[in-house]
Amino acid sequence: MPFAPSGTEELQENVVDTIEKNPEAKIHLLEKYGLLAMEKDTGSAFDTADHHEEIASIAMLSEMLS
Repeated sequence: MPFAPSGTEELQENVVDTIEKNPEAKIHLLEKYGLLAMEKDTGSAFDTADHHEEIASIAMLSEMLS
């Protein structure tokens, strides 16, 4: 999702638009902020975010070693 300054209506609109366009997605990437995890409860959202952050770290390390 494109960057918008923190706390702005533009950021809010970008988040809403992205979620509406991808309602099944559990992870949304926010440019310069990180990821937004969407789950049924906070614990599940944390686990999903943690899992995807770990995958991203592995991918980055793998790319650095190539």
